[in-house]
Amino acid sequence: MTGQTAKIASLCECGSAAVRQVNQFIDNGELWWDTEFSCDGCGTYLCEDSGRGTAPDDVREALLAVHGPARLRLVHPVPSLLPALKVFREVSAVSLSQAMGCRRAVLVS
Repeated sequence: MTGQTAKIASLCECGSAAVRQVNQFIDNGELWWDTEFSCDGCGTYLCEDSGRGTAPDDVREALLAVHGPARLRLVHPVPSLLPALKVFREVSAVSLSQAMGCRRAVLVS
């Protein structure tokens, strides 16, 4: 499993400082995300939310703030970019024309 994590300072209902952890990861070839909450003060630990596919904006923003943007580069020549564009569309929630525009921008740079 490969992924990234960001920890965000938070406040628990008990009044203690707590941590909200957001994660995005690849598990068995699929993109997943989740959010966890923990408080050492009262011992609360819970998985707040999780899902498959594109993470919600707050999760993405936290990960970008910690890790910055990433660029996907295909290592080997491929006979068709369609499978890569399909995955990019699924995880980025963009149209085919937007995905193609990103592809052209990467090929030019």
